[in-house]
Amino acid sequence: MTSARRRAALASALALALAPACGDDSSGDPTGFTGATTSTTTSSFTTGATTGGDSSTGEGSTSAAPTSSAAGSTGATPYCGDGEIGDDEECDDGNADNTDACTDTCKNASCGDGFVQAGVEACDDGNADNTDACTDACEAATCGDGYVQAGVEECDDGNMVDTDACVAGCKAATCGDGFVQARVETCDDGNDDNADACSNACAPASCGDGILQEAEGEICDDGNDDNTDACTDACQEASCGDGFVQAGVEDCDDSGESASCDADCTDAACGDGVVNMTAGEECEDGNMVNTDACTNACKNAACGDGFLQPGEECDDGNMVDDDGCSNECKKGLSIVVEGHANVVVACAKGDYSCQAQQVCNKVTNTVCVFQQYDCYYGNQGSWYPPDGQSGGSQFNFAFTYDINGNDYGNICACTQSQMVKYGLAANHTYCGLGHWVRQ
Repeated sequence: MTSARRRAALASALALALAPACGDDSSGDPTGFTGATTSTTTSSFTTGATTGGDSSTGEGSTSAAPTSSAAGSTGATPYCGDGEIGDDEECDDGNADNTDACTDTCKNASCGDGFVQAGVEACDDGNADNTDACTDACEAATCGDGYVQAGVEECDDGNMVDTDACVAGCKAATCGDGFVQARVETCDDGNDDNADACSNACAPASCGDGILQEAEGEICDDGNDDNTDACTDACQEASCGDGFVQAGVEDCDDSGESASCDADCTDAACGDGVVNMTAGEECEDGNMVNTDACTNACKNAACGDGFLQPGEECDDGNMVDDDGCSNECKKGLSIVVEGHANVVVACAKGDYSCQAQQVCNKVTNTVCVFQQYDCYYGNQGSWYPPDGQSGGSQFNFAFTYDINGNDYGNICACTQSQMVKYGLAANHTYCGLGHWVRQ
């Protein structure tokens, strides 16, 4: 029953209790009952009168016995809002304000009763659901309260730590949110740029991660550390000279020229067209012809290499000057020596001093010495062996003497024993005992 209805019931009871009794007597008793005693207990709002006649006099006798009502002896029915705490009430502050400590149902205000207690509660939605806008502690749902607000938050771990699985704004931690998730991410720069210092996998940029970071100096990144493919483990394009043999492209790579590897990363070999000085090559014409300017040994063609090149009359592969082919690769001259086998000298035609010297060397098997004396003119020069018995006019090979207008050189031996010693015949009776034919 509401407070208004309770007040109406109380007023009706009071009116009935105070109304005059029905009937009248001859004595004009204003009560309407002669000799009657009326007892009214207002607190009970109940009248209980018992009337009985005296058998001897014939007069009636009236007595009132109070009858208890629900209100007790106070005479008023208690109700919620009367300011008095009834037996079934927790409180009664005499008002119908649901925002104070006592509700209009005379219950102590509490979180969950559906009424927002002023100054105490932020909200009260009358339920214990912590996923709506008001928690069961009558607090407004907020990020960080530990409850996931449906449709608003992705997570709520009850803290403001941004390095765990739930970050600011109650969002589930993800790579790219700008927060480094402990033990999960190494970095998080909050963007989706794969080419900067932190990749989209939230790991620091590094060579071999498969992501090209040009700002970090990478030319390529194939995601592996294989140095035999097109991208090295330094994230640089493979090239000849990097020290790694690129499979199917290079024969070798010694980081430059070596005895076995050319600078173009091909195996070193004479005739390959690449001059490899480390391997001892002087030239490289890409062929195996020995008679051109570069031999098959990749050496510059030269007199004495044993190969006859243009401009050479001979090349006997040595630097012996009097063996028939001179050190200038000229053919030797065959010199006729009287009383001796012919002698081949490596001298130019007309160079009589050279011819005389080499004839002296070969006939005497010594290294002959020059002297200014000769047997015929006396001062035109000759060559003689340093044997202690030759020299002067004793024994020498002069190169200026010419007998009878012919091209003869004189073998002078005033001591004939030297002629015999060196196996020469004495074909003349005067001091010029023999001759050699100049060329």
